[in-house]
Amino acid sequence: MREILDDLLGWWRDGEAAALATVVRTSGGSPRPVGATMAVGPDASVVGGISGGCVDAAVYDLAREVAADGRPRLRTFDADPGDVFAVSRPCGGRLDVFVEPVGGASYPELPLLAAAITQRLPVAVATCVDAPPERIGKRLLVTQDDVIGARVLAGTGALLVRRARELLRTDTSAMVAGDGCEFFVASWAPCPRLVVLGSAHGAAALAELGRFLGRHVVVCDPRPLFATAKRFPGAHEVVVGWPDEYLRAEAVAGRLGVRDAVCVLTHEARTAVPALKVALSLPLAYLGVMGSRRSQEHLRRELVAEGVDPAALARIAGPIGLDLGGTDSAEIAVSIGAELIAAVRGGTARPLSEVRGAIHARTEPFLEALTKRV
Repeated sequence: MREILDDLLGWWRDGEAAALATVVRTSGGSPRPVGATMAVGPDASVVGGISGGCVDAAVYDLAREVAADGRPRLRTFDADPGDVFAVSRPCGGRLDVFVEPVGGASYPELPLLAAAITQRLPVAVATCVDAPPERIGKRLLVTQDDVIGARVLAGTGALLVRRARELLRTDTSAMVAGDGCEFFVASWAPCPRLVVLGSAHGAAALAELGRFLGRHVVVCDPRPLFATAKRFPGAHEVVVGWPDEYLRAEAVAGRLGVRDAVCVLTHEARTAVPALKVALSLPLAYLGVMGSRRSQEHLRRELVAEGVDPAALARIAGPIGLDLGGTDSAEIAVSIGAELIAAVRGGTARPLSEVRGAIHARTEPFLEALTKRV
């Protein structure tokens, strides 16, 4: 949704007919996850994608119909080898796609949703996708403190609000059933952070890659000469300050948590050690440290001497990155990004040709407990 939001909002403001397609449920193989979106504009242009190509053309045609007649539809694409007229699904499995009109009358909440996403405020949208016709397409917006649209869904409001806030805490989207209706709850938590401490070799490339991966990138270095927006065009924020002080302040403000990553690229123990002491006290998704094996051993000795529990050092990925054989800054950034993805998604970091089972994103155990249907 984030990548198509500007186009969608522009069409909405122009008052022209557009349509939004969302993957609301999958089973079996699926190239894109639940929540993937595609929009078709009034000029027949398309942004985003929901399947990597195999059903996008069929959904495009359906979206043109929905934009024209204003009637939302839920459509299932099933890989049935016995149906010669079925849309090709080389990945197999089933894909449920909800297509809805987007306009001032059909989606009045869109500007509020766009503002929340742009301002990095947590927001979830619960949309009725399967129910009697008069209820399909009805929705409510849920934030941590407010609910918009509950009047039209009075019978299921309490359930949806509770489930939406559970899903919002983990940035997870899922179907929720209640009161004879199925709702798709799409959540948009603020993008997880990638905090790059230091401006050493590869830091600028890592900032670019972090933005590409959908993270809110912050670069922090105590030297004003090096910590500049010009040197780090990929960063959303460039902070001049001591890394440990920055981490401590962000933690107190509640802006660092289980979805965030910190990469220490300072190359200096006098800044790395204090920063790592703070970082190890936080429930981060990933903590990586650049440096040779000798410098890693030195850092660990200093941390233990500073009172850090030796068992906590196992959380440090150092030397940072996967062994890809890369040498230049872009290749180093890719190796770090790959290790970060594996850590967050629970991947093995082995070639897929050597791994059996699902090849797409895994769901972390703690998320599974929160996303079970009520």
